[in-house]
Amino acid sequence: MTAHSASRRPRRKPGEAREALVTTAREVFIEVGYQGASLRQIAAKAGTTQAILYRYFPSKAELFAESVLGPVQAFVRTLTDDWREISTAQVSTPDLIAGFSESIYDFAVTHRGLIAALLAAHAHGDGFTADAKASLTRTINDLVARGREESTGRGWADIDVDVALPATMALIISTAMLNDWLFPPEIGLDRERILKELIRYEVRAITGGDR
Repeated sequence: MTAHSASRRPRRKPGEAREALVTTAREVFIEVGYQGASLRQIAAKAGTTQAILYRYFPSKAELFAESVLGPVQAFVRTLTDDWREISTAQVSTPDLIAGFSESIYDFAVTHRGLIAALLAAHAHGDGFTADAKASLTRTINDLVARGREESTGRGWADIDVDVALPATMALIISTAMLNDWLFPPEIGLDRERILKELIRYEVRAITGGDR
């Protein structure tokens, strides 16, 4: 075996290089942010070359959209699809709110770094193409549209779903993101207690009742 052949990278199966780039990019964007990340760094860490990276992602913005924005959109789409499979008769409003809140809270806690990278890029005007912004807006609007479909059957006629649903999501996400500051471990508030009160707050606001 020659030194040249020994130094060659092992041949990857189709799609493996792209998957490695997306996974590595997500880690790098979370660690150093959009501005701090370089495509050279991402390619090297993924065990490939910039030339191969550019074959899949012509720009850093497109790689950011796939690796950071993509999982957030996928989660919201799943939330919407799951809601479409539930009828008013099957699940009560308090139980619907509880499931909705638990899913968003757990996603935000688990993917705190991902959401922080997304928010930082948006705040600084980095990493967001017009197409990426439009795509994220459509994804959220699909969820809101599902809320409007449910509003009559669930007695939400007096609620402005276009405002209430995104605002409720923001409340849950921000609580999860700031969990360590708002509820430091020494005060003894666990996930169950935090969610119980969040859900009760939302149920009262939406239905006027309690859970």
